[in-house]
Order: sequence, then C-alpha cells, then structure tokens
Amino acid sequence: MPIGRFTTSGLTELEKDTDLAIFLVDYLDASREAATGSWPGERETRRLQNTCHAIEALHELGLGLVSQRLVEPGLKWLTDLPILREVLRQDQRVLRIYPIRFKTLAMLNRFADQRVQKDFAALCGYVDKQSGWLSDVPGEFSRVMNTMVWVDTLLYLKRHAAPGPLWQPHLDLGLNALEGALSKWLAAPESPASNGDIKGVREVSYAFELLARGERIKPDSPNGQQIRSALMAGSGSTRHNRLRTVLYHGLQLATHFPDPAARAAVSDLLADARARYESSSHSGQPDYFHAIVLRLLAAYHGDALRAAILETLWLRHRQAAAREQDGLEQKHRAALTQLIHQHIAVNLGQVVRLSGTRTRAAVYRAHFSLRSDATDKDGHPYSTLPDSLQLIVKQGSIESLSRTIRRYGELPDDLH
Repeated sequence: MPIGRFTTSGLTELEKDTDLAIFLVDYLDASREAATGSWPGERETRRLQNTCHAIEALHELGLGLVSQRLVEPGLKWLTDLPILREVLRQDQRVLRIYPIRFKTLAMLNRFADQRVQKDFAALCGYVDKQSGWLSDVPGEFSRVMNTMVWVDTLLYLKRHAAPGPLWQPHLDLGLNALEGALSKWLAAPESPASNGDIKGVREVSYAFELLARGERIKPDSPNGQQIRSALMAGSGSTRHNRLRTVLYHGLQLATHFPDPAARAAVSDLLADARARYESSSHSGQPDYFHAIVLRLLAAYHGDALRAAILETLWLRHRQAAAREQDGLEQKHRAALTQLIHQHIAVNLGQVVRLSGTRTRAAVYRAHFSLRSDATDKDGHPYSTLPDSLQLIVKQGSIESLSRTIRRYGELPDDLH
C-alpha cells in the first residue's frame, strides 16, 4: 500500500524523529495483513523479508502493547509458515530454510518449536566445515550474506541460552570465516574481493557487528577505527549510494560509535531520510526499508525516542478521547434540542405589514406566543402571554436582505 506523505510539526530533532517513528509505526500497522499477521510482498520470499524486518524494528522500539499486538501474530506466522500450503513443492524448501526467518525468531527467543529447530538443522546442513561458509543455500542471497544471517542467529541463540546443540557446533566456525574475510578486506579495502570474500562496506558493517558481538573485534581497536572511517565515508554519500544500503552504515555507527562525529553523521542521515519522506521520495520502497529506518531511529535515540513516542501517543489518545466526548455531547444536545422542539408550539397572532420596498419586497411585524408542555420550577404549565413576542420579517431575496441589514447598520443610533 502507498505510504503517503510525511509531515511534522516538531521543532527539535528528537520531536521530528518522534513524528517520523510514529508515522512509520502507523504505516506498518496499516500495511500488515490482519488475517495472517504478516507483511505482504510481491513474492513469498519478500513477504518473509518484510515480516522479519518489521517484527525486529517494532521489537527494538519496545513500545509495550503497541509493539506486541503487531509482533506476536507475526511471530506465530513465522513459526507456522502457513504459506507453505500455497506454494509449489519445489519452492517450499526455500521458504522453510530462509535464513532471516531464524534470525528473527532467535532474536525474540522463539526457537522452542520443534518444526523451527528441524528447519534450522536443515539450513545448518549447508555449512562447509572446512571454510565455515554456507554454500549453495537455495534462494536469492549470496553465500556471504546467508552466512552472516546464520551467524547472527547463532549469536542470539547463545545469548538466550538455547540448547547447546543448536549453536555450539557452528558458532566458532562461522565467526572464524567472517573474521578471516574481514581481515582480508581490512588489508586491502580498495581492491576487489575475490570470490567468497566480503565485498563492499554494507557487508563490512554487518560482519563488524557480528564479530563485535562475538567478542572478536572491539570498536576502539585499530581495525574498529578503520571500519568506523569506512562507515563514516559511506554514510555521507547518499547521493551516490542507495539510501537503503547507507542505512546499515548508520545502524553500526549509532550502535558502536558514540563519538560526536559519528553521531553527527547519523543525524545527517536521518535528516536526509526525513526530507525524502516529506517529499514522498520513499513511496515505492518495500516495507522492510521503512522498518530499517525505524531501527535506525531507535538505535540513534535509544530510550529518549521510546519515551517521546509513548508521551506523544498518550497526548494524542487524550485529544482523541476529548474530541470523541465532545462529539457525543454535541450529538446528545442536538437530540435533546430536537425533542424539546417537539414539545413547543407557536401560536401566531397579528401580522402587520409595515411597508413595501423599492425592490417590491415586503416587511412584516409578526406577533406570536409559545405554548409548551414544560413547567416552571413550581410545576405550573409554562406559556407566554398572547402576542407577547414579535419578529420583524422581510420577504425577498437574500441579496435584498443583506443590503437592508447593511443600510440599517449605517443609520445614526437615534434612528435605530
């Protein structure tokens, strides 16, 4: 579905980014298939990709029930994979062992299902025990990217103290492969990488994240600082690189490098993203792109963003409740007014024609009184004296009436 145009009334960067985060959460809420809990795509692998990224972004925001009501159905869908009943048999294996599926389930500690463990074991069967790379995994990603997502899953399984057989036989093997490939890139970052090695700063940023979590590299080490420089250079070149790629650079800078220059680079990147949303430049992006922007917002602002979002949502809820209450009150008053009208009658008395005008309109004084079922404070029927009320009425066009009112207002006070 189209994402629409983003607008913000914020003054500070945090206020603007809060508005953007809420805008993206609202979009992910609206674009989700309520019946399945998944985020659709033009093909089933894209559905998996969109769903995994959306779940991870909403989880990292940590908005309590606001996040959970979207995350939980998505996790169930990832676990059960009901789409397997709708695809060709030869495509079922691609979906069952799609690596990012396992990464998302492991991140949220949802790996207890036996079907998930069986499918993950099938993915682990593609590892080359000599090199540590996943080879010939069916699907659309390179063996380097498949391996990194696989190692990402193993690290989360270790963090959540999953049963050892799920991760212990493979984790060091995968980390060793990534460490060797990253070292090779660091030795000659400008030269083309050979087959199977890490290529480009996007893959460098992901390998660095995994090796940092695996305690194989430190951000303040010489290698870490070299990677920081590469990420800084990449994050500042959105005109030449796809913003989708550069967002990953920003994620690592925001997560691992808190120095002012790195934060300024991420701030500039977010300002660029906001400007593109305001101009609807991102209207054709897949859902997972918007989820990555949401992750970057969360990584950069941390708890401050979460608190600002919850405060803004609470204020909007109160305003909406007040508008709803006001609407109900106005509706109630209108109903009572209509009911009271049904219990009031007009007794028309003498009608006197006062004059004719040059436009052949006529002016009347109409005398009348009111009769009602209402009672006064003592319970006596209420009525007005006959002909005690009067209205001056002009019969004619609306233009004639407007002209008369204007001319009346121009008269001296003593003639009024």
